[in-house]
Amino acid sequence: MKDFSEDRRKAEISPVSYEQMAHIWGIEEVYQLISQELLGSGGRFQREIFRYLLRSPGKGLRPLLVLMCSGFSTSRADVKPLAAGMEMLHLATLVHDDIVDRADKRRGKDSINALWGDGAAVITGDMLFGKSLKLVERYGNKAVKVYAEIIERMVSGEFQQMEAVFDYSLTEASYLSIAGKKTAYFFSQCCRLGAWAAGVCQDQVKILERFGFLLGLAFQIQDDIMDWFSSEGELGKPVGQDLRRGIITLPLIKALKLSEKREEIKKIIDKENFQRRKLIS
Repeated sequence: MKDFSEDRRKAEISPVSYEQMAHIWGIEEVYQLISQELLGSGGRFQREIFRYLLRSPGKGLRPLLVLMCSGFSTSRADVKPLAAGMEMLHLATLVHDDIVDRADKRRGKDSINALWGDGAAVITGDMLFGKSLKLVERYGNKAVKVYAEIIERMVSGEFQQMEAVFDYSLTEASYLSIAGKKTAYFFSQCCRLGAWAAGVCQDQVKILERFGFLLGLAFQIQDDIMDWFSSEGELGKPVGQDLRRGIITLPLIKALKLSEKREEIKKIIDKENFQRRKLIS
């Protein structure tokens, strides 16, 4: 296994890009492990879907957090299977989200459900859940418990979001509660697990966990802003999807709170024929 210690020391004294940072911490090895897990078994159809999925892997922020937080220990513990498990869990949620959202694009490409149908997308997500749990299980019951808590918290956030469809009275606090459950908690537990698995002291683990939570909130807020002000090419998925689905996010909450034209904004939204319906039917 490559020794990245010298690269890491250099990174501490000179600015590096996100891609360079990911390379320094060995994200390529994480994705190699994911490929082995997903393509090493199964039939032709299964491997075809997973090959397609892995062609657009994303930036790998969650596994990178696992790797980087493990670096606060001198134990040199191997947390790459844990990082791979967290990324595969993330991929599973994306595949299932696209079904719920009826999304036909993901990372600039056709979604799994758009190409192969909802049934294939459901079992793709299920397989990802199973494969990811097997990797996380290597680290014991505590890691499995955290894994379950991540899923439970994300689903709770989704339910809370569904309850607030087209609810113009949604407060900033409620929005942050939803973002905390759907996104920030996952980030925080990647930091926590990476540090814990490497033997970092409890006080530092708590600090890193808090850092991850705040980073996750910032990440979700940025994503929600970009849904309003970016192009489909920049996002890699259709823009304006939140509003079409009746999801009230921070930009709209701020506009309704601060703008003198808040009633006009509501009328414009209603005139666009955004149906007041549940997100699943």
